[in-house]
This record gives sequence, C-alpha cells and structure tokens, in this order.
Amino acid sequence: MYLSLHLRKWKTKSVRSLLAITFPLICFFLVYPFMQTTVQDTAVPIALVDEDQQEFSELMVERLYQEERIRIQLMTLEEMNHVVQTGEVEAGFVLEKGFTESVHNGQINDSIRWIRSERSTFDPFAKELIGAELMRIVLSSKAANVVSGEGVATWEEAYRYAESFWQPTPLFEMEFEQRNQNNPSSSSPVIQISEQIIFALFLLYAWGLGLVLFPSIIREKNSGIVQRIKLMQHHLFYYYAGKWLSILIAVIVTYILSSFGMLLVIPTSLWLPWVIWGVCVLAVTVTICYGLFVLCRHSKNVLVVIGLYSLGSFIMYMMVLSSIDLGGMEVASFFPHVWFGNNPLTYLGGIE
Repeated sequence: MYLSLHLRKWKTKSVRSLLAITFPLICFFLVYPFMQTTVQDTAVPIALVDEDQQEFSELMVERLYQEERIRIQLMTLEEMNHVVQTGEVEAGFVLEKGFTESVHNGQINDSIRWIRSERSTFDPFAKELIGAELMRIVLSSKAANVVSGEGVATWEEAYRYAESFWQPTPLFEMEFEQRNQNNPSSSSPVIQISEQIIFALFLLYAWGLGLVLFPSIIREKNSGIVQRIKLMQHHLFYYYAGKWLSILIAVIVTYILSSFGMLLVIPTSLWLPWVIWGVCVLAVTVTICYGLFVLCRHSKNVLVVIGLYSLGSFIMYMMVLSSIDLGGMEVASFFPHVWFGNNPLTYLGGIE
C-alpha cells in the first residue's frame, strides 16, 4: 500500500523523475562521441618525407598511414623542418633516396633519418613503430633473396610467402594479459581503470539521488501526512518500509540505466559483474544511510554528513586506485566505493 503511494508520487512528476533517473545515461551518450574524437586526436603527429618514391618506400608510407597510434603527414623536407621546429608535429622521418635498394640488399643503416626538436616528447614511440615496419620489410626481403637465390621460387613469390606470416598478425608475437591482482592465476579479461571509474561515478550519482529523496520524509512530516498515518496505523513501520523500498528502487534503476552506456565500451561478460555488484553495494549503502537518517529523527545535519561521506568515499576510491599510501589501507574498508572496487565477481573470472 505505502510502496504504491510513494511510487504514485513519482508518476505525478514523471518528466522530472525520468530526467533524474536517466541523466547520467544522457550525459554519457553526449560525451561519448567527444571521448572517441579525443582518443583519435591523441595519435602522435609525425611528418614523413619520401625522397626515394620507389616500391619499398611507398609500401612503408602506406603501412604507416594505417597505424592508428600515429598520424602521418606526408610533405617535403623544407616543410618538415618547419613543422618540427614550430612543434606542429612531434618529429619528422625521411626515407632517404636509395631506400628501396638498401632494403633489397639488407643494408638499412642510414636509410631513414630522424629529425626532432627539443620539445619532442612522444617521438621515440613513433620511432619504434617505424623501426618495426622497416624490420618487417627487411626480413621478408632477405627471406626472398635467399629463396630466389636457390632457385626454389621467384623473388616476388618468396616475398609474398614471407609476408603471409605477418598477416593477420605476426608469426611471433608477445601477448600481454591483464589479470586481476587478487586472482592472478585467472586469465579472464578485466575492465580498464578508466572504465571502473565511470562505473564508480554512476554509483556516486545513484547514491546522491537517494540522499536527495530522503528529505521527502521531512516534507510529508511537516504537511501532516506522517501524523495522520500514525493515528490510523498506530505505528510508522510500513510507511518507512515503503519509503525505503521506493527510494531503493529509484536508486537501483538509475544505476542500471546509467550503466547501459558502458555496453558501447565493454562486452556484456565484463559489464554484468559490475552492474550486479554495484546493485549489491548500493542496496547495502542506501539501507544503512536511510536507517541512520530515520534513527536521527530526519536531521538535515545528518544528511549533510552522509553527503560529504559519499564524496569522501569516491575520493578514497580514487586514492586506492592511485596506490596512495593510506597506512595499510585499513581506513579504506569503511567506504562503499572501495567495496565496489573490490568486486568479488571479477575475482571469480567474471560472468559468462
């Protein structure tokens, strides 16, 4: 009875209620395209000069254009010197004249010139990528030289065969797996730290929404509704229980709806454990906070303290993620966001 009464009040303010519940999801969808653009814009800008303009230099340029982690700008040597000095690019690389012949002969010393400025920071990363592509071409070329020299196949056939070992991935490759530190024996994938933080923000918003709904008890008390219920029922147990359940439903629905945006980023098998565990943490947290609010006779001061505690919980969670020394971390165990971060469902390898 009282649950339906509380939910009916939400229906009378359907637009406001819907906006409050879906606000994080709306924000996520508005921000997500900019996040994608930002990721693309973080590719390292590199200037490239092809002075050889032969088979292997053109192949090198083509492959570097396909690298998402660097943004290649093909230009002349004069233009490259200018943009490197002005800082428009991180560095410049020149494929020297005779590059293709050097690769054919397996003599690649001085085949690529690296130009940088004092402000260059991320260009060593680009150097490694370019060096890796160069070694791929050289190794395939050397293999083709050996095979064609023995008359087993033509140079072109041998080269294509050698290249086949690099597609779709290299024949020899070191693969790193990210594992949960609490269960290192499991090779199940885990979500990134940045993705955990987004879930934690959704948790903070849902928790905050619950705190915003608590004062409705004060308003109903001031309007005389609580007193009339007490006169009729001789107690307020069902009233408080209905209010708690309605707030809990609103909080949980808000968290789940907010989390749906993360399906654009992570698979369902990784998404589900964080949603289920987040619901569990929210249920316990909101219940404790609600009980404290009722026991303290609906004190607004208590509400302020709980609000500060919720912010402190998120800050503590960020400190734990940053590995800041907290004297053994004993104090961290008193904060719901830290409970949330220690997701036992991920320790079990996730949910398939």
